[in-house]
Amino acid sequence: TASLDYLGLNTVYQGITAPGFFDSGTQEYTFNSSIKLCSNGYWDCPAKTLSESATNESVDGSVSGIVNFNVANFDNLNNSNKGAFNDLGSTFDNGTTYDAFIWGLPFFFGRTVYLGIDGTSSPLGTGPYIAY
Repeated sequence: TASLDYLGLNTVYQGITAPGFFDSGTQEYTFNSSIKLCSNGYWDCPAKTLSESATNESVDGSVSGIVNFNVANFDNLNNSNKGAFNDLGSTFDNGTTYDAFIWGLPFFFGRTVYLGIDGTSSPLGTGPYIAY
């Protein structure tokens, strides 16, 4: 089980389970991986855009779903003069272990996301929950 309980969510990436959470204020997917980093040691810089996937699951394992996402080269994205990207990735803490997965702004592009506030009832149930 997760040591942190952000909406009761774990994210399984490359067979490793760690806490996951959603944050539209984070401009990228943030997680530790073997993806090559840029010279700044923070942003992901794969030679070509990578297709990745992870599984989000409730801490008790009763609900889960696969999320497919892309990770592109930060240097190329940065040189595009655009302000937001659906395929930007970075390292969580430059570590070699998988500490957590932040589903940042790119997760929200192209999908409807519902967040249930803890203890509040709605037609989708009583929070906390996330549905997409």
